[in-house]
Amino acid sequence: MGAIHGNPAQAAWEKLCHHIDGLAIGSTVATLEKTGVLAKLADATTPLPLDALAAAHGLKRGYVHLAARLLALQGWVERSGDILRGDTHVLPTKSGRAWLNERAAYRAVPSWLAFARSIAPAITGKTPLAPMPPLPKQGGNTRIPLQLRGAAMAALMATGTRTGLFTPFGSEAGRKVALAELPAPPETLARVFDLLLFEGWIERSAEHVAFTAEGAAAMTMAPQYFHSVSYLETLAAVPELMRGGATVKLGRDNENIEGHVDREMDVRFSGLVFARNCRDPFFEVALPLFDNPDLSAQPCAVVDCGAGDGTLLRELYQAIATRTRRGAQLARYPLTMVGVEYNRVAQDITSATLRDADVPHRTLAGDIGEPAALADALAAAGLAPENVLHVSKSVIHNRNFRGYAEPIADPLSQAVFVSPDGSLIPAAALEADLGAFFAAWQPHISRHGMIVIEAHVVAPELAAARIGGNVLTCLEATHGFSHQYLVEIDVHRRAAWRAGLRPYHQRDLGAAMVGAPILSLDHYRPA
Repeated sequence: MGAIHGNPAQAAWEKLCHHIDGLAIGSTVATLEKTGVLAKLADATTPLPLDALAAAHGLKRGYVHLAARLLALQGWVERSGDILRGDTHVLPTKSGRAWLNERAAYRAVPSWLAFARSIAPAITGKTPLAPMPPLPKQGGNTRIPLQLRGAAMAALMATGTRTGLFTPFGSEAGRKVALAELPAPPETLARVFDLLLFEGWIERSAEHVAFTAEGAAAMTMAPQYFHSVSYLETLAAVPELMRGGATVKLGRDNENIEGHVDREMDVRFSGLVFARNCRDPFFEVALPLFDNPDLSAQPCAVVDCGAGDGTLLRELYQAIATRTRRGAQLARYPLTMVGVEYNRVAQDITSATLRDADVPHRTLAGDIGEPAALADALAAAGLAPENVLHVSKSVIHNRNFRGYAEPIADPLSQAVFVSPDGSLIPAAALEADLGAFFAAWQPHISRHGMIVIEAHVVAPELAAARIGGNVLTCLEATHGFSHQYLVEIDVHRRAAWRAGLRPYHQRDLGAAMVGAPILSLDHYRPA
């Protein structure tokens, strides 16, 4: 990789992608370096079996397979062998060998993560800022220094956006703001602005600071950091996870509170993704259901399982109200929007979003993996479960893996699936589990169906060919280490088909990023 180039927006986006890549893989690479795995890779002349590497270095098998896929997404290794059945081998690529020569730089990752984790509480004045490691020198591979400071840059840009620290600048290049007017402790500002100055995103005098053109572009893109930063605790725990322990409580506790993710930040990001990438195609599929002249045949409610911040339900209701026959008759045929979440934080956010928009709504506790229990909850709430339209966005992959279904004979997925104990879930078992999930939903969506928006993985070589232009390595790292199960788009759709569901409408989304769709939109009904 050469130097960052292009216009300010292009340069900001490229840096952002490298920052997020660095947060995604930094702790993984540091663990592989510390345990000697990378030294073995550097010396390898023939492909190395991952299972042997895991056993020899005392690492959990599933996480080692995940680490190898992350390195492949970065273009640093090639995977071979019987990947579908977990007999995967790896060998460095040409660029990977050059990268391995500089692998010692990643020994600084723990210090950078400690600094990154201290940024939000320091800016809000709760705790002091941790020591900032020496800023990495620009060496032969510009990508490595960008990755090393990636965790800190991601945390700073996300926190600056969420707390209003950046609001006085108005996303404008050159607008000078007095340091004394900014809502953060002066000593904290002085140190974090050193980072922005080094990045080339601000200009600073003794009393004022202003964003450069590239920095102003980065400010407008800052919500892109939300997803990666929401998983900061999970990514910081990777060394312990790979060795068989954990420093944070991953998954859900008895009250369905999650320790692996800042769910509020994550659901805000999900709402932004819907508004930016999914809203129009979703409306093309959903709105005709509410334009049927026979209003009595329309759904009595829309149920969003995994409602996030309520954006989808709010915007769908407003579109129905203004663009369909149902909207003109809501007094006679009212419509209830139901937000379902297992997480109380997300339930509260959904309720606030819908309440503030005057949308008739209910919030229920529920899980995408328990459709029968959800039907019971709807009935208890006075809603006919057979007469609702179900929708979901990027939730199916976050179901619990049951493991009851008989593994299929012809798996397709080349992704990596890890159980909470760090073992590797075979593709055949995971795909069977996905099929069983769809089959469980079939009896509950016979009348109006289920509109599903789902995120997907792509072949690693596609992401590797566009490094600095995508954040797919982070998507797989955050989901893999938190035991979520993203699959390829064709795997997803085949599982639904085999479960007896048929897509009445279908859209592929997000192909511009890497040349293959990273989101699907399907309206499923039983055959």
